[in-house]
Amino acid sequence: EVKRLVTGYIEDIWNGRKLELLPTYLHSEFIDHSLPLGAQNALCVQKYLLELQKAIYHHTEIESITYDSDFAILKVTVTLKASPPSDEIPSHQERLHGYRILAISDQRIIAHWEFFQAQP
Repeated sequence: EVKRLVTGYIEDIWNGRKLELLPTYLHSEFIDHSLPLGAQNALCVQKYLLELQKAIYHHTEIESITYDSDFAILKVTVTLKASPPSDEIPSHQERLHGYRILAISDQRIIAHWEFFQAQP
């Protein structure tokens, strides 16, 4: 089911950092439109998340989900802060509000877009 697929992706991959599960969620032709051209496939997403985890703690909270068999639109809040805090990186916290849009094919996520806005 689409809802279970997309919530599992957020909980296991983004929040749980279980990157070994990426093949469970991502289609073999996956494209992440939020990453630069040439770095939009599943392998690049894995590398991006590994690097992100080194410097930033992030947690995605799903506020609502609208979906059908081909797409899911997740309204989310993402909390970001330095991980671990250091002298060079202030330990302030930032919350981003926005959307993750996921296209579905063959019971896997085939595409991802994201739109965020920082709140004061």
